[in-house]
Amino acid sequence: MFYFCVGVIITIYLYIIENIKTKNSFELLFLLFPVFYIYTIGPAFQYGVGSDYFHYLRMYTVEVEERLFYAGEYSFYYIVKFLRYFELGEQSMYIVTSIIQASFFFIILEKL
Repeated sequence: MFYFCVGVIITIYLYIIENIKTKNSFELLFLLFPVFYIYTIGPAFQYGVGSDYFHYLRMYTVEVEERLFYAGEYSFYYIVKFLRYFELGEQSMYIVTSIIQASFFFIILEKL
């Protein structure tokens, strides 16, 4: 239900700002920031959601499994290595992947 409400709110907001003429890309980013924030914050701070949540959490807290690298999951492997290097905490893994996912979503939306 949460995602349905978020989807409705985002759709209404995007419909409203569709007709606003922006002079530069900074203004457009400013207008899209609330949508990006709402779209990112939900997945970034969920706890225990999904059957593999604690498996990914274990990948962060225990040594990153080298089989991820050899299985072709290079980006996730290096994201975890990077976050562990700076000791940003387990939840940072979900925050970063949520930001990456939202960024790709908005890039695709812009192309449409």
